[in-house]
Amino acid sequence: MKRLSLGFMLFFVALCLPAQETGEEERCIDIIRSGAFTIYPDITVDRLFSPMTGLEWTARPDNRKPHIWYVRADGMMTVEGVPLPTTFFFRLDTQTASWRVERVVVAGIESLSANDVGEILDYLQMAQDKDLHPAIKCVRSGFFSDSQYSSATVGRMFDTVFAGLKWSVKDSGRRHRFYVTASGEMAHNGVALPAKVTFDVDVSRETWQICEIELMGSRSSSAWEIAEMVDLIDSVYFEKSGDYF
Repeated sequence: MKRLSLGFMLFFVALCLPAQETGEEERCIDIIRSGAFTIYPDITVDRLFSPMTGLEWTARPDNRKPHIWYVRADGMMTVEGVPLPTTFFFRLDTQTASWRVERVVVAGIESLSANDVGEILDYLQMAQDKDLHPAIKCVRSGFFSDSQYSSATVGRMFDTVFAGLKWSVKDSGRRHRFYVTASGEMAHNGVALPAKVTFDVDVSRETWQICEIELMGSRSSSAWEIAEMVDLIDSVYFEKSGDYF
């Protein structure tokens, strides 16, 4: 009878241990999925990764440091109609619930630099914008030529800099030309500054330029003041972005 009881206990333990580990694995994955990258603070990782198909999440602990877990997301990212196997590798500290991207592998090519990973995240963000007006997509996928962070798209910079960011589009009355306005609040030196930036967009040429800015209710179309606004956005992005991801 004692052997039967011991056997039952061992069987029960064998069942419980994998269940506990599975629960911790799911918790670690949820921490990543519900978090956000620094460059897209208002978009969860789960939502940002939604354009990837066949997405699968797995996690395993570090054998030497139980509070460290390695989480990976495997899926397919379609680029110009071509599906590419894509894997993100994360390192998670469960004690602080903090994590970072260690590397990304796309079609067998490993990317380790912040710029490379940032560009991949930008592409996923642009895939989120597939239902946006072409003029808005044109602006969001573009770059400021004089920016310190020329590798950051306008979409990435504005998503990082502006709280409550909203995009709107208006027909200019000229063929293929539209006015696109981005509005929100830009935090600078602890003060929330209501701001708007209006772009004149030519969707046929996929070009744009800023034609008007508004900061705290004061409007201007002066080239000098527009350049000052871009510098301010650039500096706030620098302050808030830190590491690219």
